[in-house]
Amino acid sequence: MSQSSWDQFAERIWWRVYEKHPNQLRDWVNCFEPYNDPFVTARQDGMTEIRQKRSKEEIFKTLSCDEYKNDGQKNFLLRLIRDDEYAYPTYRDGRVQFVPTKFK
Repeated sequence: MSQSSWDQFAERIWWRVYEKHPNQLRDWVNCFEPYNDPFVTARQDGMTEIRQKRSKEEIFKTLSCDEYKNDGQKNFLLRLIRDDEYAYPTYRDGRVQFVPTKFK
């Protein structure tokens, strides 16, 4: 599959999850390190374009790169269900917590 096909596929996955589980996807996107860039317009829900792009890149890499497919430290699906130091961090009360995002 070409890179543009993987990009489109990752984009479709991202939006399908957003349609079905917007709160959980928003939580996941917000776990990406915030940027202190004055040119980035922060939305109230924290889903900046940069964070969205980084989350879509995680999906793309998991789908297209062999090294990501079976590596629980890199594969975005495996990281979502982890509860250790390789899980996606969540920020609560200004502290980093390693809590898996739950999709029901």
